Amino acid sequence: MDAGRADSTSDLYTPLTHIGFGVIQALTTDTITTDGVVRVVPNGLVGLEINPNLEQETGYTILSNTETAITVDLDGKPALDTVAALGDTYAGIYRFDNVHVQNGGFLVMGDRLIVQEDLMVDTYGRLTHFDASNNFESRLEIYAGAVYIAETGSVNVDYRGYLGGGSGANGENHGLTLGNILGAIYRSGGSYGGYGGAVDGTPNPVYGDPLYPGALGSGGSRGVYSTVGGDGGGWIYMEADTVAVDGAIFANGGNGGGYGAGSGSGGTIRIVTGDFRGTGAIQAHGGANETGGGGGRIAIDYETLGGVGEDFDGLRNITAFGGQTPSYPSSAGTVVLRRSDQPRGDLYIDDGAVDATARRFMPLPHIGFGKIQEVTETTLVTDGLVRMLPNGLAGLSLNPNLEQEYVYTITGNTETTITVDLGGNPVLNAVAVPGDTYSGVYVFDNMYFRRGGALLLGDPLFVPGTVLLDEYGRVTHYGATTLFESRLEITAGAMVVGESGAIITDGQGYLGGYSGDNGNSYGLTLGNLPGSTYRSAGSCGGLGGSAGGVPNSVYGDPFYPSGLGSGGSGGTYSARGGNGGGWIWIHAGGLQLDGRISASGSAGGAYEAGSGSGGSVLIYAPAISGAGFIAADGGASEVGGGGGRIAVYYKDAASDVSAITVTAAGGLTGADSGQDGTVNLIPGEVAPPEFDK
Repeated sequence: MDAGRADSTSDLYTPLTHIGFGVIQALTTDTITTDGVVRVVPNGLVGLEINPNLEQETGYTILSNTETAITVDLDGKPALDTVAALGDTYAGIYRFDNVHVQNGGFLVMGDRLIVQEDLMVDTYGRLTHFDASNNFESRLEIYAGAVYIAETGSVNVDYRGYLGGGSGANGENHGLTLGNILGAIYRSGGSYGGYGGAVDGTPNPVYGDPLYPGALGSGGSRGVYSTVGGDGGGWIYMEADTVAVDGAIFANGGNGGGYGAGSGSGGTIRIVTGDFRGTGAIQAHGGANETGGGGGRIAIDYETLGGVGEDFDGLRNITAFGGQTPSYPSSAGTVVLRRSDQPRGDLYIDDGAVDATARRFMPLPHIGFGKIQEVTETTLVTDGLVRMLPNGLAGLSLNPNLEQEYVYTITGNTETTITVDLGGNPVLNAVAVPGDTYSGVYVFDNMYFRRGGALLLGDPLFVPGTVLLDEYGRVTHYGATTLFESRLEITAGAMVVGESGAIITDGQGYLGGYSGDNGNSYGLTLGNLPGSTYRSAGSCGGLGGSAGGVPNSVYGDPFYPSGLGSGGSGGTYSARGGNGGGWIWIHAGGLQLDGRISASGSAGGAYEAGSGSGGSVLIYAPAISGAGFIAADGGASEVGGGGGRIAVYYKDAASDVSAITVTAAGGLTGADSGQDGTVNLIPGEVAPPEFDK
């Protein structure tokens, strides 16, 4: 394909005749009834190839078609109704020996492209897929012997995802999201791998499997004066023996139109290859005008990576940044690189910040920790406290009862129900009952934090290799509400926390008076019950201070601390009490700590409002070294919070903890200071973690 341009891409695209991707409405032995979304000319598809069900490989030659029905030549192949069923996805199949898009040629695809030998995108050539509408989704599927993208060539599906509010056929204020349902609410950005920014609306939840992404990015909402939200990024699937990228592969979200309009999230880039190399860029960024869109998802499977100079600048040019706006930023999405000898792959958390931490944390899709309400053989009814996007958890892992070890793959979900594939495991109601605690399970081979990447966790994380928390990287867990408690559970083969890295759950514990959705003057404490009374601070390992009120009682085991820290009370003039510190549990084969691990309480808001108490830190690691900090201190404004609880178990012969500073101090405020909590550093026999998830 050649547009005859020397230094630009054609403004007009050339489409191959469009059939899919559609959903079967009815079928017989030789005829499919389409969903009618793609406009086709009667008998305009004659001679083309169709696959009636993309979960199988048999293709059929089209004999005739109406606007909504396609009849094929069976030619000795199985009848259509034996290889496909209602609801299956069909698409056209285009096969070529070679494809060369050059000199500004612009090819748009809406069906599967199979190239026996080489697909070359050269000299301002561009390849894309059709735009989404409010009832249609497209994607770019490429199977080739080799894909070569030259320096000025691109595979670019920017802004081809779900529509923003007021964009195209979407007349709603909301952006659209997974399944073309309503997503980002008025004045918020779209989410996918990363969470959208927000002026005052609520972005849609993140969704999708970081290891095997497959979805469009979400649109941002409308803004004031009906300004249009940005569309989400598109969806690329590419499979080839060789993928060499000196140009660009982009699935970026679109910018919102200002006045609080949300930008679209990045989309999906999924590459499966043997030889992976290049000097170019691979991006699934969120839109970045005022109200940012969340980053998308990138996952690349490869056997060999190009050497220095052909490794995408040490993989730093493979990015899913959130929309980096000065006003209402969003969070980064996920990048996973999986070498052929790795079962899970390496997760890169990268915000693109310079000597700073991301202003918004990237959440992995959130499932737990929750209490089962009902359970059957294959379904679990959640407690409804975590927002879940319908079918946004498909492909992720679920442990229905944290007192047992079976893990299940999620096949679908509603806002309150999760359905799983048993996969040879016992039925759910044989291992879990109502009241048990469920959670998601995340496993990666290694995890690397770059350029201020910040991770928000609400489920257990397992990393058999190394967690490298550096370059201003951060990890935290969700903040508590009046009904919900979170915690941070990390199991790693090795954990390295660099000088600028940190695990910080400060202020993520029980709410202070008048804080969050706690409209009462008292702070909350263990079990989310009323705690410190008016003008007193929260307690955990140490008693909170008092300016006239009564702090809650201390609680917890000094040797095996668990639980969130307590909130301080409100003060005069409804001054907000400080929240308690969070809850950190780490089991690592080795811990090199030069940064900070902290579960401290937050300060109260003056006028004798109580500060929050420190929370809980429990660490098991055979080998610990470094010169960093571990803290579970009480907040320290006017009325000090009590210290929390810390216990660290390690092998004395393999460790040097002498340069690590460990504190669970009460908040020092003078007469109303909190009391110190407990610190226990315990040498002994500590086993490294075992991984069988």
